[in-house]
Amino acid sequence: MPIMFLSAAEGTFDQAAKDAIAQQLTDLGAECERLARTDFVRSTTFLHVCDLPAGDIYHGGKRATAKIATLLVNVLEGGFDATAKELFMERATKILGDASGQTGRVPAYIIFRDVSNISLALFGGTATLKDLREPDPNAKPI
Repeated sequence: MPIMFLSAAEGTFDQAAKDAIAQQLTDLGAECERLARTDFVRSTTFLHVCDLPAGDIYHGGKRATAKIATLLVNVLEGGFDATAKELFMERATKILGDASGQTGRVPAYIIFRDVSNISLALFGGTATLKDLREPDPNAKPI
């Protein structure tokens, strides 16, 4: 149930690319976090795409000229082990590179934030990995 924030300069990703990124990162997140493949669990994965004005992105103290993307991935503690994080980083970088028309070394930063279940609420209560790995089969998608 990753909650992700993708930031990039406006125009880095067109709408079709954003749609594809959302689908692919949702699938990848569920795979890496070993979540149940239900419509409900899928609906708990969020991606917020933040298009920033191109002139507001800097690297090396200067305005960026490269198509830089930053992906912040919030997950429940224990949801992604080190191997899953490495797999996610590798595949997500390729997803972002493909979506922005880049090959080779794609300038994408991927940052994980492991959040305790007491620090993450869903429907007014805490969320647990067990709830997402063994959900109520009748739970309706958000």
